Amino acid sequence: MCSARCRCRGTSDESAREAAVHQGEWGQAVKDKLIVEQDRWVYRICWFIAEYGDYGAKLGESSCDGKGKPPKDREEWEHWAASKACVDANTPRDETGFYWESAKEARAMLATIKLALAQERDLPDWAKTALSHGWKPPKGWKA
Repeated sequence: MCSARCRCRGTSDESAREAAVHQGEWGQAVKDKLIVEQDRWVYRICWFIAEYGDYGAKLGESSCDGKGKPPKDREEWEHWAASKACVDANTPRDETGFYWESAKEARAMLATIKLALAQERDLPDWAKTALSHGWKPPKGWKA
């Protein structure tokens, strides 16, 4: 059964190889992870699904991403928490999902999301703001 991250779209061997080359060595299992992807003139954060060697759901793809109560399932929670960090940062959204005007802004948000996912509870507002402006937390820092 597919996770919340998967868009359930078929891939050809060529596109799977292309995505795997983008991520590293072909044939080596990689964990699902969030990556910055250029989508025409904007940048988006989406999941890379290692099992399929393809891109999965984009953050904010669904209008309810990051809203409501956190799900109990770990994979669904990760997608919810990543989307919630974008909602809390007032990230612009269109019909495809959240977007950023520059790769630098998207990478800064990705760093915020990764830190939020590493926490056992929600990041405080000041930490989200500081992270989105490039603040680097000290090693071992927990919210």
